[in-house]
Parts: sequence; C-alpha cells; structure tokens
Amino acid sequence: VTRGHGGLQVAAGVVRVIVRDLAVRYPAGTATEPDVALAVGEGATASARNVRIDRAFEGIVVDGTLDAERVSVLHAAANGVAVQGSGVGVFRGLLVRDGLRQGVTARPRGTDGPAGRIHITGGAILDHPGRGIDLRGAPAAGRGARSCTLDGPSADAGDIDCLSRVSSQRNGVQALAVLGARLVEVRRSSLSATHLTEGAADADGLVMTSGAQVSIDPEDGSMARMGRGTLVLANARMGVLAQGGGVTLALRGARVQSNASVGVWVARGALARAVSYARIDDNGAMD
Repeated sequence: VTRGHGGLQVAAGVVRVIVRDLAVRYPAGTATEPDVALAVGEGATASARNVRIDRAFEGIVVDGTLDAERVSVLHAAANGVAVQGSGVGVFRGLLVRDGLRQGVTARPRGTDGPAGRIHITGGAILDHPGRGIDLRGAPAAGRGARSCTLDGPSADAGDIDCLSRVSSQRNGVQALAVLGARLVEVRRSSLSATHLTEGAADADGLVMTSGAQVSIDPEDGSMARMGRGTLVLANARMGVLAQGGGVTLALRGARVQSNASVGVWVARGALARAVSYARIDDNGAMD
C-alpha cells in the first residue's frame, strides 16, 4: 500500500481488528503532521503481524490496545512508535530505526493524565537523533504486567513495563529514559553507543528521574552471571544516571563499560537498592 496522506485507523471502541502481511510506504517527502500509518483508537483492540511501515510522519500511535509481532517502522519523521494515555502496546520482534526524532515512546496524552504502557520482547531501536526508548509519566495502575521473563510479560495484570532482549543503540540523548513514576524491568538488553547530537548535552545509556523504578536483570544473582546480562557500553556520556527522590535502581549482572563519563551515578536522593554481580570498569569520570 503506497499512501500519500493518512493511514490505517482503528476507530475508538472497535472490538477487534487483525492486520496481517501489510506494507505501508509513503513516497519520500509526502508524510506530514499528523499522518499516522497505524493508529489504534481509545478502547479499540488490534493485533498486527508482519507489518512494515516506511517514511510515515509517525509510524504507530496506540491509544487502545495493540498486540504486535514482527513489525518494522523505518524512517519516521517523528516517533516510530507511541503508546499514550490508557493505551497498552505489546510488541514481539520490533524494529524501529533511522527516524528523525525518537524511536519508541510511552507517554501521557497531552500534558497530564495516565501514560501509556509498553512491553517489548526482542527489539532493535536504532539510529535516532533523539532518545531510543522514552518512557515518561505515570501509567494507570493495573495496566501493566505482574511479572516479566525473557519471553515477555506475564498474562496477569500488574504494574510493570517489560523490556526483554531489546537493543537500543546508536541513538542520541539516551538509549533508555524512564522519566516518571513507573516500574520497568530490563532483561538481557543493550543500552549502548549513544552519541552527542547538536544542541543536546546528554548521551547516556539509562536515565531515571521523577520517581522511576528500574530493575535490570533481577534474576542474575550469582558469580556465574557476573557481567553477562544487560550491556551498557560505549555511551558518549554516562552509563547509568539515577537522580531524584523516589527513584530506585536495582542493577544485577550487567556489564557497564567504556562509557565516556561515570559508569553508574546515583544522586539527589535516588536509591541504589542493589548493584551486584555487575562488571563496571573502564569508564570515565565527571568533568
């Protein structure tokens, strides 16, 4: 499907739509705000399998519920994937790359209200000037997962966003930013190779503020797993930055190495609940 304007809209309240084996391509330079290639309205439920989106203004916007497998969003002019408001996005096999802003975001709709929930299992978020993964705001209680595994979120409802086997690399600002009171579990992922972009002073692997709670590789609690979990490597500033009251970091089994500045920095009332069985070496120092 080659589109000049608009995209596939799943209207608010629609019970179920299944999208399979679809390619949506905008001719270069034709996608303009607010064009969205795939939009799932509030209260709607959709599933997507084998979908490729190329050169949309915004690739996917979820206000309802989307279950997606093997989805690619390339060259978006804005965000590749956005889950907002009361929306929930569950992605297995997600590729988002070469966009002009951020790769993936879960956010409130507007300036306040609940923020979207997102789970990614097996993903690559690559080559954006903005953040690779941007999780902001406080989601509604009970719209996440009760637990996470390497194979994805549990079916039981809870309050966790699950990122398992996700590679966020070669993005600007941060590979992963958690900017709000949400609980995130990261497993066997890579938050690496950020770069400085024009007008931005940050280029970190993971940044946590505003009540964020992040647990990295929570099961990696042995010498055998030391440094063999999540990779936080070769970022242009810090590896991990946790700052502010109510912020809690638990880091186990990770390898935090060769970052230009500090490997792990906990500041301004943040709490490191655990930093264990991790390999943290060859990082720089504060300027």
